[in-house]
Amino acid sequence: MTRYISLIDDVKIRDVLAIAVVRHRDIHDMVQTEYERTAQEIQDQLNEDASVLSFAKEHIKVQNILYGEYDELVRWKKQETIHRAFGSINEIIMGIPRHVRPRSNWKTKFNAFLTLIWIGRGIVDGIGSLPCEIRDQMAIDSRLVDAMEEVYATMSEEEILEDGSRLVEALVDLEKDRESLFAGLDMVVDMFKEVMRQGRTDGEQYE
Repeated sequence: MTRYISLIDDVKIRDVLAIAVVRHRDIHDMVQTEYERTAQEIQDQLNEDASVLSFAKEHIKVQNILYGEYDELVRWKKQETIHRAFGSINEIIMGIPRHVRPRSNWKTKFNAFLTLIWIGRGIVDGIGSLPCEIRDQMAIDSRLVDAMEEVYATMSEEEILEDGSRLVEALVDLEKDRESLFAGLDMVVDMFKEVMRQGRTDGEQYE
């Protein structure tokens, strides 16, 4: 039956569903529940877009992973611990862009991108056994640049020109110190700089 439904035009399906809603109480209730769920999701997104998210918790979670949460496990189950810690950090990183959309408050976009820079900085500057091992893993498979690109894609040129210089400065510092980590970070720097160059009206180049 599912195969047959996939062949029917969407408009026709809506017409059939409208008739079924009137004639069958259980279908009416199902549609009502789905409508309420969808409406709540839309409202939640609108509320989130209007608010300012800090992402401070995500930064703290990564710091806790690097300096505490796995201390005891590193001694007894080194490889398993490194794998779990690395996976957890990448999961936190990729969770940040999920809360940022083009219509989000600019401060939310700014905070999301800056938090990703801070996370990258914490990994680069980390001291100790686990941070060192995490750096080795990040040189092979980091999601940091992917997350940055997703957040960048939500930013308008006007937003970047108005308040993006602080992000560029922090990003350039990270790019300078990253060594073999975070492949593709230089391209993210170039994307910001290109917007800065094209938007400047005084003829100067953004270095």
